[in-house]
Amino acid sequence: MIRNQTKYIGPPYKGLAPNQVFSNGIPEHFKALQLSGPVQRLLVPVHLLTEAKRKV
Repeated sequence: MIRNQTKYIGPPYKGLAPNQVFSNGIPEHFKALQLSGPVQRLLVPVHLLTEAKRKV
């Protein structure tokens, strides 16, 4: 079962690609980026995607 799906909805940034989807959590090498405020807001749980895109 796939859990914790997260989608990156921002522009290309340090290895992150637009519309990249992570399943079962975010890989370790991206976790440091997740601490950055702007990047953290662009990593959106899939179930909240509609609302996040509306806000962008």
